[in-house]
Amino acid sequence: MRDLALSVLTEACHTLEHAALSAPALHETYQALHPLGHEGAARAGVDLGFLVRAFALGGAPLLSAARVVVRAVDAPLYPHVTPLDDGVQLVVEDGPHAAGDAAMLLCGLDVECAKIARQLGPGPAPGFDTAAALLGVDVRGAFDDEAQGRAFLAALAGASPQRSFGLMPRRGALPVETPLERPAILVVGGAAHELFSPYVRRLGPRLTALGGDPYEGMSVLFTEAPDCADERRAVEQQDGIVPRGGGLLVRTDRLRKDAVDPRAARTLTALARARCDILLGPTHPAALRALLPGLGGPVIGVVAIAPGLGFGPAVGAPTLLGSSRAGAPWVRLAASPLPVEALPANQQVPSLAVASDGRGYHTGLYDIVATIHEAMASGALPADAPVAALLHRAHDRAAQHEATLTALAQAPTPR
Repeated sequence: MRDLALSVLTEACHTLEHAALSAPALHETYQALHPLGHEGAARAGVDLGFLVRAFALGGAPLLSAARVVVRAVDAPLYPHVTPLDDGVQLVVEDGPHAAGDAAMLLCGLDVECAKIARQLGPGPAPGFDTAAALLGVDVRGAFDDEAQGRAFLAALAGASPQRSFGLMPRRGALPVETPLERPAILVVGGAAHELFSPYVRRLGPRLTALGGDPYEGMSVLFTEAPDCADERRAVEQQDGIVPRGGGLLVRTDRLRKDAVDPRAARTLTALARARCDILLGPTHPAALRALLPGLGGPVIGVVAIAPGLGFGPAVGAPTLLGSSRAGAPWVRLAASPLPVEALPANQQVPSLAVASDGRGYHTGLYDIVATIHEAMASGALPADAPVAALLHRAHDRAAQHEATLTALAQAPTPR
């Protein structure tokens, strides 16, 4: 039910991406989700932890904005807030639930700011003792710096009791006009783009200076200048990573082995010798559906990779949840550090993996795998192509890399 509500919420956001969507209409659904990171959503008292995290993300501008525009960027970056004339822009990394996640954040702010408005009333920013008495929270203890705590209280006093938000329209993907010329592995999610990108190797020292290592530096770069992602794609076309509809085609015969991550070099060589490419599919379901019909038959395998988002302990990394052919049950082949049991066989594409203690874990794979199976049923993808799904620990880039490298190292090659 939680997954269903989240999916409905996300689809509503995508459907209305050209218009503002009033967050208060979603409050009841949001509170029923008991969302991760906002366990106090349905309680009468203020959830201080949620508000502190929101303040860390966007400060007073995010809390006070009555209008928020969400911009989803197809590049690895950290979520952040930038000012607009009539509100703020929330910039996030694109993904299957980017819109839904943003909607849930803003619903959460509406819920908590409404509590504050009821309990504080209008007036200047309260002091630490007043906040403790009226709100029942220890703001002073939540911040190492007292000045930060006072800035937080000032932000609460100026917080908007409700906000509207809309999505910036996504850039339309070019249609696939011709089928694939060579066999390819379709990879949706994971980190194959950055592992095979010469852009990272060229700017390696400068990216390392930004973030401590090239990949973190790349995220810092795209966070500070999201338009650099377009420049990156233009440069990559000269190296053999070319747009393909809403995805990217990695031409393994054009990439140099020393231009990719050293850990991916052996896989690149093997695929190049087998005359097999890598097709990077978009994680947004609508964009993935638009890409698949024009590909033709040479897709010889599909890999879906996503972070494990839990309602309990974090899912271990990486976890092979399942490998199947179309029409077969989506079953576990290997155990994770937290044992995962298969769902009933009649549920081919489960949105939850059920742990041995009975707790449910949203895998983040539902939309991707459902779209893949739809494409197989319609003939847009070969019905006999093997499909593998892997989870990695959320917010863990090393685990994401490991899952991607593991999947591609074991990928099928043309017969």
